[in-house]
Order: sequence, then C-alpha cells, then structure tokens
Amino acid sequence: MTVDVEVAPGHPRMTKRFTWEAVDARLTLRLLEVAYLAEGRPDEADKLSELDRDGLVRQATRALGRPLNKRHMPSVGPVLRDQWLPNLKRVQLYGLARLVQLSLSGPDRTAALGTKGEILAFFQRRNLTETFLANLHSLFVSHYKRPAPVVGPGGVSGRRNAEPILLEGQGAVDRRMPFDHQRDAWAKLDDMAGARVLSERAGLLVLPTGAGKTFTMVAWLLRQLGQDPSLRVLWLADQQELVDQSARAFADHAATLAVGDSRVLRVVHGGAGSASALGDGDVDVLCATRQSVLGGGFAEASQRRLGTFLTRPTIVVVDEAHHAVSPTYRKLLDFIQDTSPATLLVGLTATPWPRGADMTALLRKRFPVTVADVQTRDLVKSGVLARPQLHTVPTGESLNLTDEQVRQIAGRDLPPSVLRALDREGRNHLIVDAWIERQDEWGKTLVFACDIKHADHLGALFRAAGVATTVVHSRAEVDRGQELARFRRSEGNAVLVSVGMLLEGVDVPDARTAFLTRPTSSPIVMRQMIGRVLRGVAGGGEEIAHVVDLRDRWSHDVDVLSPVNIADLPGQVHTHDGGEHRLPPVRDEVTGEPIPEDVLERIARAYRDIHSAFPYAGALESTDLIGFYELGYLNVPVFRHALPRWEEVITEEVSGGGYLRPVEMFDDLPVPQPVTSDIRAVIEYCRAQRVSPPLAPVRASMSIAAIVRDLRAAGPLEEGERMSRLRAVYETSLARSAFGSFHQFFDAVQQELLATSTEGPRRGNPESVTSAAPTRRAKPRLSRRKDRDLQPLYRSAAARGRKILEVAAPEQAHLLQVAWLPTAAWTHQPLKGTWAHWSVRLQGRSRGTPVIRVNAALQAPRTQVSDEVLEYLLWHELVHHVLPGRGHDAEFRRLESEWPDFARLDHELDSINERFDLSHLFGEEV
Repeated sequence: MTVDVEVAPGHPRMTKRFTWEAVDARLTLRLLEVAYLAEGRPDEADKLSELDRDGLVRQATRALGRPLNKRHMPSVGPVLRDQWLPNLKRVQLYGLARLVQLSLSGPDRTAALGTKGEILAFFQRRNLTETFLANLHSLFVSHYKRPAPVVGPGGVSGRRNAEPILLEGQGAVDRRMPFDHQRDAWAKLDDMAGARVLSERAGLLVLPTGAGKTFTMVAWLLRQLGQDPSLRVLWLADQQELVDQSARAFADHAATLAVGDSRVLRVVHGGAGSASALGDGDVDVLCATRQSVLGGGFAEASQRRLGTFLTRPTIVVVDEAHHAVSPTYRKLLDFIQDTSPATLLVGLTATPWPRGADMTALLRKRFPVTVADVQTRDLVKSGVLARPQLHTVPTGESLNLTDEQVRQIAGRDLPPSVLRALDREGRNHLIVDAWIERQDEWGKTLVFACDIKHADHLGALFRAAGVATTVVHSRAEVDRGQELARFRRSEGNAVLVSVGMLLEGVDVPDARTAFLTRPTSSPIVMRQMIGRVLRGVAGGGEEIAHVVDLRDRWSHDVDVLSPVNIADLPGQVHTHDGGEHRLPPVRDEVTGEPIPEDVLERIARAYRDIHSAFPYAGALESTDLIGFYELGYLNVPVFRHALPRWEEVITEEVSGGGYLRPVEMFDDLPVPQPVTSDIRAVIEYCRAQRVSPPLAPVRASMSIAAIVRDLRAAGPLEEGERMSRLRAVYETSLARSAFGSFHQFFDAVQQELLATSTEGPRRGNPESVTSAAPTRRAKPRLSRRKDRDLQPLYRSAAARGRKILEVAAPEQAHLLQVAWLPTAAWTHQPLKGTWAHWSVRLQGRSRGTPVIRVNAALQAPRTQVSDEVLEYLLWHELVHHVLPGRGHDAEFRRLESEWPDFARLDHELDSINERFDLSHLFGEEV
C-alpha cells in the first residue's frame, strides 16, 4: 500500500530564471555558431540554419547551458559585446560600464561616459579580460531572467522538500510478498539489534542492483520505529537522488505503522532542507547527504549538531556503503561510533569491493557482520532479477593511448582524457543507429555516456532522429527529479542519457536495456551499469534485460571490461555485426553445468595477451582448467599447470609476507599464463581477507591431439559435415577461448592432422612429461643441482643448430645468429607437464621478446641428465623459434630430426620417468 504525501496548500513561490525563449533568435543562432566553430564542430554549425525558433532554444539549452555557461564566454564574448550590447538602453550599459571602470587604472577609470555612443566606444577599447567577460556574462544572464515557480530537484513530492514530512500509520499490511533473501536479512538485522557486543552491531547488507535493498531496509526500519518511540534513523548517501529515493520509500510504506502512530521525516541536501534539521528534536527520520552532515570540513559546529541528533537511540544507514572507506566518511562514522557506541550501523551496497586490498579490509572492519550477501545468479533463477542477454556492437574505433595514459589506467578506471577521446561523430551515429534499428526490442533504454559533452552530443543526435530523449547530468539545466519522473511515466520507446548519476541507487524499474557507450576497467562501474536494468518480473520488471556493449579496439595494455567479465552474471553472449549468432555454453566435463562466461572471457584474455605480444605464438596443444577463484566481483581461472604457483603466492600473501613482484612467479609458465590484473586481484583479496580465495572446482580441457583422434574415429566425413563437427567442438569447448577465431582453430587441427598422418609411427614429444609405467622396483630420485649452468649448453645448441639450418633451411639460418636468439633459462621451480617450452615475455620492457624455459626438474647432475639430452631439448625449442606457430608439423619434424642421434635422445627424454623418481619434485607421482 502506498501513501500520497500532502503538500502544504497556497500559492507557489516564485523566482526568476534565465530562459533562452526570451533571447532574440538571430542572436541565439550567432552564439551557437561561434561556440560550435570554437569547439571545432563546423558540421554542427552548418545544421543550425535548419532549426526553427523552438529548435534553437533546445539546441542552446543543450549546447550552451541554461543559463549560458561561463566556459563559453571566451568564444561568445565578442558577439555579445559587438552585436548585443548596442541594442541595450543607456542605463543598462552604464551599470556595466561602472563595474568595468572599477577594475581599471589610469584615465579610463575616471572617464566621463555620458552618451550611449561614449559607453559603446569605451567597451570597444576593452580587452576581453576575464573580469570584463564575467561582468558581461552576469548582465546577459540577468537581462533574460523571467518569473518562474520554485521547483527543487527530486524530493518526495517533486517540490522543494525543505518542510517536514509526516509519516502517518494506517495499520496497513504490505501486500507485497517479501523474497526469501529479504526475510533472511530481516532476521539477521533483528539479531544485530538485540546484540550487546558492539562489534556485532555493525553489518553490511549486500544485494545486487534490483534486488530491493532500499525496500528491505526501510520496511525493517519502520517496524523498529513502531516498536520504540524514542528511536531515530539517520540515512546517509552521497547523491541527492539517493536521499530523495530513500525518503520516498519511507513515505510509500509509512502506512504500515500502527493506526495513530506517526513519525516526522526531514530531507537534507543542497536542493532541500539544511543541516540545522539535525537539531530538530521532533525529527525521527533524517535522510541526508554525507556532504550536508559534514559541512565545511566537519568543523566543531557540525560535530555538535550531529551529536545533538545522536542523543536518542539511533540506527545509521550508509547507502552505497563501498564509499564508507573514503577519509571523510571514515571521519564521520568514527565520530558517530565514538559519540554513541551503541548506535546500530548498517551499510547497503551491491558492490562491496572498493579499489585496493586495504580499502576492502577497511570496509569489512567497519561492517564486520554480514547481514546478507546474495548472488546475482540465484536471483536470476528465481525471477527476482531479469535474465541478461548480452549484445556486442563493434564500433571499429581504435584507441591509440600514450604511455602516460596507460600508466594512469593501471589499477584504476579509464581517465577522463581517454573517455573524452571516444566522443567521435562516427561512433555517436553508430550508437543512435544501433538503437533505432531495434528500438522495439530495446524499449526504454539507459545510455551511459563517457562525459557531459558526450551525453549532450548523444542527446542531440537521438532527438534529431525523432527519439523521445532525456539527458541528465550534473550541469544540465533541468530538474533532475522531474526528468527522471517523466522518463518513468513515459510510454513506448524512450532513451535516457546520463553520465554517472544513474550508476548508484536511482530506480528506473521499467528500463529494459542498457547501452554501455562508456567503457570501463572497473568491475564496480560495469556491474552498476548492468544492474540498472536487471529488475525481474518478480520485482515488477522484465523477464529479459538487454545489455548492449559498444566494443572499441583497445591495446593489450588496457584491461577494458566486457559485460561477460562480470562474475556471477548469467546470460547468453550475442554478436551484432550484420547478423546474430548465439554461442552455446561450455560445460563442465564432470557436472554438465555451464562454465561462467566471465571465466571463459578471462581465459580468452590470457591467450589474447600472448597473441598480441607475438602473433605467431600458438595455443598449447593441450591444457586443463581445474577451477576458478571466486573473488566476488571477479572469477579468476586456474589451470592445472599454474596451480602450484597460485598456491605458493597465496600462501605467502595470506601469511603477510608477500612478494615484491608476484607477477614474476608466473612468467616462466607455458601459456596460458594468468593475466596481470587477475594476479593483482587475487593478491588484493588475500591481503584484505587474510584467507585463500575459494576455489570453485571445474573440469574442462582443450587438446588438439584428442580432437584429431575423435575426428579420425568418426570415419570418412563429407567436407561440410567435418566443418560442422569442428565448429560445434570449437563453440562448446575451451578452444573458443584459446583461439581467436574458428579459422585459427581449424588451422591448428589441420596442422595436427597433417603432422600425425605423415610421420608414421608415434613420435615422442621431448617437451612432454609422460606418465611412468607402474613398477615395483625402487627408482633413484632425480637430484637437483641448482648450480648447473644452462648457458654453455644453450650456446652450443644454437651454434650446432645454425650449421644444421645452413644446409637444411638456409633461408632461416639467420634466426639462430646471436642477435636473433631468444633468451634461455631454467624455470623458477620444477613444473608438471612439460620439460621445456618456447614462449614470449608478457611483462615488462622485454614484452613480446621470445624466451625458452627449461624445466628446473632437469637441473640435475650430468650422470642423470646428460649435456647431450639438454642440448637436444634446447634444439627442439629453437626449432619452435624458427617456425613459430607451426606446432609439430611435418617441417618441424624434418628439422628436428636433423639433430645427430635425435632418436636416442628423444627416447632418453621420453623415459626419464621410467628411470627416476620425480615425486619429490612435483609433490606427487607423475
């Protein structure tokens, strides 16, 4: 049941506001022209002649601001001086002239300005200084102000919300059936309210966007207010819209209070009441922005005012609580908990992962109790949240970033300079065209723009195309609350363009689609954008939510997220590139459950890193995914060959030791190596939580050899049937992450087919660590000699190899000259699965340069592993260097077999497990 909030009767208060309707159309046209030309947008200036008066008013409001923004004065100032001032009366000109004279020295300061002509001549002598332009701006704005009623932003009733609001009980029963996660949260909040230990009276309620955080909290708070007449509530948020939304929720559900029971609510922020309301002894619920409560630096007066409010029992709610780790918030909450230790403190958020391990730890320390922590995936299954369908629209735009911009992005979101560069005419038209093409499917759409200018440009293009469009941002001269309400009320397809204010808390329940035109490297920002349209049928929304990702071309150094990077977000990936193809899930080989799409995307990112560093590097012939670390906002894939390194790094980080450069712990592994951002994310989790992240078990493998065996076992196939079979394998396996395209995968299969069909009997693979046959006899251990030097053997192998190539492949012999040789080194520790591998460096200044890694397990005495064997193994890797990306094809095998006595040495490597015990090196029988 909802309750309408009464507004005090009487005449509306009036004020004066600037309006472009009052400005002469010819002057408006000229101001727009010079502003567009100054910004390097001549095409926009050319279009102005097509606009009627109303169109000019709308364009001026969007492009120049309402009132005229001061930043345009350097370009439009000469027009106002030369074309506008001469039309004013002498008395108006004289007032401006006297202001200007006061800023001067010399004869002009005291010059007599009797006639209008003398005043205009005086203005013509003036330089367009900052002071002159400021005074000219002030005169222009005040000249075109007209009477208008007072309208405040947001507010429970849509009017300026400075007056107290009475929450009157009617004994009503809320007809909405609460969800299970809300009942569980209420029970936990009851436990917190009854706790006597202070550390148990501060908790965090984590619910995905659309899961009803505000209703969950408000409904419980109203029950508490009904039970304790002395209780107060202080609801804190950073944005006015969030504060107004919480006040609306209290008003809408106040009828659930008992008949005759009433409470007084006040709203405090820049567009409503003042912080003096903290001193109102009659206030029971205060919804305020943090900034209003803090005042100027949280001075003594502000502290005393807040202390007065806390003299009664108080529940403090921090909306979007991930901001609570900021210095000013910490100062405010420290004061509250020191002044009133028994205060109940509840944080609300959908994204409990502030950047940095220290910040995450601070958040958990502030809110030690978990009130609720619900997964998006579960709420989608139950219908509380909509099922997201993900669409990708390639823009074709490439971003050429400077080294400084790449450094700025590291560990942070994309800086304004990078986002500004995406406000491109072609990209903007593509966005509008993509929406118009399928507008009936998209319906009401939220468009997230890169910055304010970008939002204005997109809004203008949507409107020019006849689309019902609303643009809201911090500089928009519109009533944000009214614009949001108008968008909510609108019927049919419509677009709401915004920059940042829709990311947190603002409720637009019937928005069906999110257009992500603003790229991000922040999981929080990505989740917030997506979450705005995820309200499901059970919560009054849609069954399906569309998420349209505008995908630009980024360099390998920039970890720009895609919606599929978001953990716990189920959905189906679509492409939108002239057609649409739905990819089937890749399933766990044991359980049959789909592997999360974000895990597959992280794997693909790992392979993209190596391919971008060295395009000819191939995927591993086989690799095994054994699980993924669940970090909450990110799932990090874990491969069998990397698990020992993960465990070592995690153990060190949890114990508080930590490596200076933990990324180097993985740089000797074969591909796929974990990407740097994943390593940092796991380390931050360990430092914040002081526990190992949970490893969700998954089993999936990718083996080109196994695929070829299955293909042969199927018998003779028509070409079309073979292609269809291989495409199905590619799309339903890790191959789609390991290979950039089906064609790359097909080429790898073809290479394996050719190699295995022409070499006759099975050849050993010197790189591969094969399993030892069971035996009862005791085997000697393979010893470690850490002082064994690999470099003399490498130089010898390279010299012998160069002579072989001069005869067998003279056009490639130069690749083994000293200047072209890759570096070679032992791995940091013994590795399972491979004796050696050729790869490229993925980190640091040497990124992209080839490197050979030899398994440290072979760093043994010469009596166990001979120089001959190691030189042959190094030759094998040098052939990979000569033939990058070719795998073990026929040409590879031909060159490899040119090594003297290769067959015997092949066998020696192949049988090491038969002759020696390696369990002490690998921790288990190999």
